[in-house]
Amino acid sequence: PLQIALSGAQESTYVTRTTEGVYTVIPVNGFVSWNSHGFNLTSKDTTIEQWVNIEFVRSEDRRWQRRYLLAADRVFVMSPVPPFEKREVCMTFTVPRFARIMNMNSHMHQRGELFRIWAPPHTPCTGGNIFAEDVDCFPPSEDPMYLSRHYNDAVHMEFDPPLADLDDEDETTRTFKACAVFDNGADDPLEVKRNSRSLAQHNCEESFARCGCEIAERACVGGPNQGMLCDGEDSLCSDGGLCDACPLVGGTTTESEMFVPFGNYYVDPPE
Repeated sequence: PLQIALSGAQESTYVTRTTEGVYTVIPVNGFVSWNSHGFNLTSKDTTIEQWVNIEFVRSEDRRWQRRYLLAADRVFVMSPVPPFEKREVCMTFTVPRFARIMNMNSHMHQRGELFRIWAPPHTPCTGGNIFAEDVDCFPPSEDPMYLSRHYNDAVHMEFDPPLADLDDEDETTRTFKACAVFDNGADDPLEVKRNSRSLAQHNCEESFARCGCEIAERACVGGPNQGMLCDGEDSLCSDGGLCDACPLVGGTTTESEMFVPFGNYYVDPPE
């Protein structure tokens, strides 16, 4: 079936701006599968609403069809970040020849503290946790073209004119690198992921919500044994410590994480 990204927003109001002549198509009939990607973290019922306004353009003003940049193949690559530790993960993504990038954005959840993107050239790499033995992706030493520090108000970078110089056959000249830092209580132990503060497990069955953590994964919070695996036994944590800290993994709730660069572009090959 045809799949079209109808909308998307990370803030209360979002306007998609495109280069003049760029348009998007949607079917005149069909079904809309609406994923709000929002979760109620309270114990009370609530509602989530989203309104989408669509502007129509005359056929004579349509020149290039908008394409979506969604580099989500490494979305959960940060898994796991141990309690009271911090990790940086990196990846690359390559755009088609003759791409003209209109904007870029980023997506993380609440323990994502830094997201950076570097312009080409880069050698494509598989990505992963930069502390892993087999990783081949590392953050460059130069300043990035894109930097965002807030997961719930990510920087939306517009390019006017669109970002070009992406015409070469060599894919390294069209390959961007993205890296993100995830902090599971390293800078502030009070912000470590807690099993007791995660959504009830029955709300997470057969999904990627990744609520809480298994007993064998839990570590002490507070006390002299903070960070030590405790197998669900508070007594092992001593002096008021609780066996409640969880590793940070990828998932769809605010208590888990995502790592996604995205944006919009069009392709303008020579005639």
